[in-house]
Amino acid sequence: MVRTDLHAGGTAGPEHTVERDELSRRKWLLLYYLLRQPFFGRFTESRLTRVADWCSNKPLLSLLGSLIQDYQPLWQQFYFYTAGS
Repeated sequence: MVRTDLHAGGTAGPEHTVERDELSRRKWLLLYYLLRQPFFGRFTESRLTRVADWCSNKPLLSLLGSLIQDYQPLWQQFYFYTAGS
């Protein structure tokens, strides 16, 4: 259960710190899931390729596109062995 109320004075208590840490952990697990097979092969890979192709003709964004293209083979070979719990 997520609490949405604040303590008196508007300061966050220790519960909010724990919840913020848990939310951060879950975001990283979602990222790892998006980089794992079969999800990566079905959805993420094609979208990354499209973003890299779109960025390749833009002056500053071409750096981002080239990074994506350079790291994509690494992402395909590297398998994230991370449990969701």
